Amino acid sequence: MGAFIDDNQNKDWQQSLPFMIDGSAGAILMGNFAVSPLREGGLTDDQLDFHQFPAITAGVAMAEDAPTDTFHIAAEC
Repeated sequence: MGAFIDDNQNKDWQQSLPFMIDGSAGAILMGNFAVSPLREGGLTDDQLDFHQFPAITAGVAMAEDAPTDTFHIAAEC
């Protein structure tokens, strides 16, 4: 298909950013933590956008998964 860069499975998220910045990639599955480095690379808000990942299997409800950092303190009983 030609939809993926060569050796994509072996690149971390930082190594993938230049492909977005130079325009050789049109999309990346990434969290909003990459916005600042992309802006630092020269992209503007007019060039950045966010979209829901497309459905893979018809009939399976759409959902989102996001990391959550929490701090738990046990209460005295």
